[in-house]
Amino acid sequence: MLKSRPLIFSMAKRFGGSGPRQFRPYIGKTHNFFQNLEVRNVIFTAFFGWLVVFEGLNMIVGDAMYCEYDPEKYTPKAWEEKSKGVSRLIGKYLCVDPVIGVKMEAAQMIREQNRVLMETTTHDVQALQTVEGHGAFLAFDPTVISQSQGIGLQEYIDREKIPYEEFNMDRVQKEGNCVTVKG
Repeated sequence: MLKSRPLIFSMAKRFGGSGPRQFRPYIGKTHNFFQNLEVRNVIFTAFFGWLVVFEGLNMIVGDAMYCEYDPEKYTPKAWEEKSKGVSRLIGKYLCVDPVIGVKMEAAQMIREQNRVLMETTTHDVQALQTVEGHGAFLAFDPTVISQSQGIGLQEYIDREKIPYEEFNMDRVQKEGNCVTVKG
């Protein structure tokens, strides 16, 4: 008769040990369940809490009442046209008056236009100094950044008969932060 080994010994050998089978830890399906539940509860609590706070303030402050007024004598401000109390409070104390907002926007447009004008002037001066072969912008970044731009610039110079001389980098002298071009 054949003598067989007990099953537990063969399984232990199969997994690499001679002792009892080791426990292999695992992550259960509910690993993040309670953390996700807590995050969800915080979000819902915050949302409904602020909803209760704002609606409570609306109840305390009350809705706006429409009153007849003479447009020649009185014009309501933007926040006075809101119906809810919280909207009126936010409009009165936290928001910018629409007239001032339009002025700020116009001032920003003027600043942007001035910046573009200065930038265009600087690029024009840089291009002219590159064509003439001397000037403060000569040793900085090149005005002509591609071959097609260089060809177009050369055609423009030839067409308009602008006097120029070929630029030679040997003429540039750099001493500290000062860059000069020998004549």
